[in-house]
Amino acid sequence: AKRLIDPEYRITRQHGQWTERAGVHMMALYHPSALLRDVTKRPGTFTDLREIRSEIRRLCPEVYE
Repeated sequence: AKRLIDPEYRITRQHGQWTERAGVHMMALYHPSALLRDVTKRPGTFTDLREIRSEIRRLCPEVYE
C-alpha cells in the first residue's frame, strides 16, 4: 500500500478506504497472517471484502449477469 497508494499509508487507520490512481480503484487489506494473529481485525476485513465485491458489481455488472 505504501508503494501504490501513499508512502505515509497506515493500514490500521486507512484499510477499507478507496483510492483511484490512473483509473484503477485500489483498497488495501490486512495480510492474511495478520488476521490469523489478531482476530479483532477480522470483522473489519470482512466488511472491506464485501465493499470490494460491491464495487466490482458496480463497475462490472456484466460479470454478474
